[in-house]
Amino acid sequence: MRPSVRSIALLAAIAAVVLTSCGADHTSPEPQPLSVSDRADGFVLSLTLPTDAFVSTEPIELETVFAWEGAAASRKVWAAASGPLVFTAQQLDGPRVIGGGSDAACAIHEFKRGTPLRTGYQKSGGYSETDPDAAFYKAFFADPLFRLPPGTWRISVVADGFLAECAMNAPRLTLSVSADILVR
Repeated sequence: MRPSVRSIALLAAIAAVVLTSCGADHTSPEPQPLSVSDRADGFVLSLTLPTDAFVSTEPIELETVFAWEGAAASRKVWAAASGPLVFTAQQLDGPRVIGGGSDAACAIHEFKRGTPLRTGYQKSGGYSETDPDAAFYKAFFADPLFRLPPGTWRISVVADGFLAECAMNAPRLTLSVSADILVR
């Protein structure tokens, strides 16, 4: 005896109900670790996060590594006094862009092969007291930990400097990495 089209449709409907009632939410993927890197002129810049999903009340732990991997034992970079790394956090589903500030100094930073610069998120930047989000920015910069409010965010790190003494025609070093995260 062959099953009728009606009985096949009924079995398919029952199977669909059973599969969707199992509690699995297939619309949101499991959080994943993130690691991105960029290379130029013998340098490497990498950004690593343990996950791409965070809770807004918890600090966002990340590691940035900037390293010289060239043939020479070391290489100098002329950059801001705080170093060549600049961090930003941009809210992709909102108006906020945090960071990106550095000074115009042209300090010498030497990087030795095998001795990378490792750091977490380094806060920098400013805001106007008349900005509608001034209270948010003030609280963000006052908090020693790196936390973001709910939303989709792009965390970016740029290594920016010169490979010779600062001058208009000095060879430029620019590496950039970004990772998108969800904060709930």
